[in-house]
Amino acid sequence: MLLMGKSMSAAEMHHRGFVARLTKPAELMATTMKLARELASRSTTAMRASRTLIRNQQYVDELLRVNEVEMDELYERMISDDAKQAIARVFARLQAKRSNAKPKL
Repeated sequence: MLLMGKSMSAAEMHHRGFVARLTKPAELMATTMKLARELASRSTTAMRASRTLIRNQQYVDELLRVNEVEMDELYERMISDDAKQAIARVFARLQAKRSNAKPKL
């Protein structure tokens, strides 16, 4: 979905694992406070270590570098003839399913 640039609803994002949970706007503050209390109950040593990892520019730079390498590799794979053929097969199967599907009433 992301590679195709398709927009997704919150429900789709949740279903596909891009977000952990959905919250109704009216429940946002209560849900946020519940999560904050849960985080506050965790080990301060573990939380401090996590924050250090997140905030350490050396790690951030390394993650960005690795991500760039991965994205370059993904791009090369996606433009390969093999990937194009695989994508074409997926679309052909989807088209065949749609043409054989019974109309919904």
